[in-house]
Amino acid sequence: MKGFSLIAVVLVLVSGCAGGVKRSFTIATDPPDAEIRVISGEGLSEEKYRSPAEITVRLPKDSVLLNKNMLEVSKPQYKTKKMQLRSIKDGESLKISLDRLVRYRLQYSLLAPVKSDVLAFQDNLLSISLAIEERWIRMDLKNRSSRQLKILWDRAEYTDFNNSQHRVMHSGIRYQDRNDRIPAQSIPPNGSVQPQIMSIRAIAYSQEKKDYESKPLFPLDSDVALDLKGRVFYLFLPVEYDRQIIPYNFKIQITDVVKE
Repeated sequence: MKGFSLIAVVLVLVSGCAGGVKRSFTIATDPPDAEIRVISGEGLSEEKYRSPAEITVRLPKDSVLLNKNMLEVSKPQYKTKKMQLRSIKDGESLKISLDRLVRYRLQYSLLAPVKSDVLAFQDNLLSISLAIEERWIRMDLKNRSSRQLKILWDRAEYTDFNNSQHRVMHSGIRYQDRNDRIPAQSIPPNGSVQPQIMSIRAIAYSQEKKDYESKPLFPLDSDVALDLKGRVFYLFLPVEYDRQIIPYNFKIQITDVVKE
């Protein structure tokens, strides 16, 4: 009996050293010269393959590590595809096709507070020009008055092309502080500021990059962008002057969608 017990213990130890569940599969890609990258095992080791490829991995039992075991297929000028290895069955044959990247550029006009083909406005208190960039709205605001102005950031809002309202933050605020109260920003007479304005909801922490990142304002990398023509979005910016709050509401229309 002692001999059988010893053999059983050895078998348990050997199976433990093997580490996880073995899984084999084949993969073919379109285009055929796409790069296949596999991150697997408890050590999250990385291997690269070319199509067609026969791949064998060991999936860890730890759920956190298992979620990080990934298959990635990529090629320049194509959209990268990723999938968790846990979703692939043993013996499965995969055929993964990549979609070619497209890129669109938007053109805009200002509908309010004045109509203009240029995203700019001025009155006796201030002048504002806006530039719509990929992930934020860049603003150049100059105080034209003889007194201090305050941008009341905690009341500012961005309403997107789907008519959803968002709190905003500016480039002077750390991403990790985005949900805190955002202080008002003072601008002295003849002074100016050039903040980048973004939706708080567009900020997310990337586990892959180990850093915060901002999502694009619009889906410009697919034909979905064609549906944006004619849509409107808003930037609401309350400004305090001489103890009065002046609401500036910029209504912007997407006038054209151009394929690059």
